Amino acid sequence: MKILGVFLLLFIMVSCATTVGVEYDYDTNFSNYKTYSYNPEMDSHLSPSDDKLIEGIADKLLPTKNFVKSETPQVYINFYVNEKTVLSKNTVTVVFVPIGKKVHSQEFNFEIIDSSNNKVLWKAVAKEELKLNASLSEKEKYYTELLQEILIKYPPKNNAY
Repeated sequence: MKILGVFLLLFIMVSCATTVGVEYDYDTNFSNYKTYSYNPEMDSHLSPSDDKLIEGIADKLLPTKNFVKSETPQVYINFYVNEKTVLSKNTVTVVFVPIGKKVHSQEFNFEIIDSSNNKVLWKAVAKEELKLNASLSEKEKYYTELLQEILIKYPPKNNAY
């Protein structure tokens, strides 16, 4: 019985983890890029207030990756979401009736783009759930944790440079 309990706990922990996938240009020397700004043509598919919230969080986290915000950036930061409303992944079905809450299932895309040629140098995609009608503090916590998970993967560890 203990083994079943440990397995169930492990399953719940794994099912709640954020999944982050990364793609990047293997020929890029990421240490050459130090300045950033946000893509002026960005369409995040979020509200302007959510855009400002995410930009504020990114502005706090990007300096930990040796980036400085600039009027003449070497790279643009671009982010956008693909979102749909679904039942939470923690929903349980009892006698064919799902019991759980509805959430925004988000595929959050975060890109670093060379500003000189608009080439995507690095891209991370994270899949996570955000509660419907989340408060500002809940959104701030959600996006902070999401961006931290994403930026752990930057710069690529197996980059040749």
